[in-house]
Amino acid sequence: WYFGTVEKSMFTLFQFLTLDDWRSVLTMVNRGMPIMTPFMFLYVIIMSFIMVSLFTGSMVNHMGELNRSSEAAEGADFYVPDEDFSKALQETFPMGVLNRQQFIAVFQHAAVRRHLYIDDIQF
Repeated sequence: WYFGTVEKSMFTLFQFLTLDDWRSVLTMVNRGMPIMTPFMFLYVIIMSFIMVSLFTGSMVNHMGELNRSSEAAEGADFYVPDEDFSKALQETFPMGVLNRQQFIAVFQHAAVRRHLYIDDIQF
């Protein structure tokens, strides 16, 4: 009944793995081949670990994809400088090196303050 064909055997093993009506399967196995009872329990334990690992791996992969897509969306908005911001930086330090006064001047420029959302901070 439970192990007559390959399809029935696969269904029975899946049924036993999900613990759906497992008692009747175990009773039938005990009647036919009592030596197989420990192997049935071993099958459930091993396959449960495999199923939990697959589920956990799938969830971790999905969360990683969501994290990468949200970082890409945030990064695209934040790191694209507008023309005013670029001009303000080039005007303030054309050589690429700043002293303290030039650094303060950069953050006092209106375009830089607007781009960095620091309008309320005083320097």
